[in-house]
Amino acid sequence: MTKMRKIFRKFVRDDEGANVVEAALVMPLVLMMIFALFHVSIYFFSTHQAQRASEQTGRDVRMMSEPSQTEIEDLLTAELNAPIGGTYTPVVFTVEEHGETFADIRVSYEYTLPIPFLDRHIFRSESGTRVLLRE
Repeated sequence: MTKMRKIFRKFVRDDEGANVVEAALVMPLVLMMIFALFHVSIYFFSTHQAQRASEQTGRDVRMMSEPSQTEIEDLLTAELNAPIGGTYTPVVFTVEEHGETFADIRVSYEYTLPIPFLDRHIFRSESGTRVLLRE
């Protein structure tokens, strides 16, 4: 019995390889956090890109005299760069309000996580601007 205790005590005191085991336990969590931050940054970058495109299109439309809806849509499509991930859906329509005509310029963005078991989560955002049309 004492021989077994000596062997067991020697096994308990020996800590060779403890760092490897700790790293093996922590590494998946660290990698998961890095990939999550990467995908969140893609989402926020593309959302910012959509907002910038709608604002720039609004600035261009203000300088035009009596632009048609298709001209505004063409400007918006030209402003939108290809997203890193996800899809853009540009929408333009005119609104009669307070006796004036406004162009409502909107860009919807959808991003699906390319991660197994999380691919059912779709992140959506919508950005836009409203511009008074000159006559």
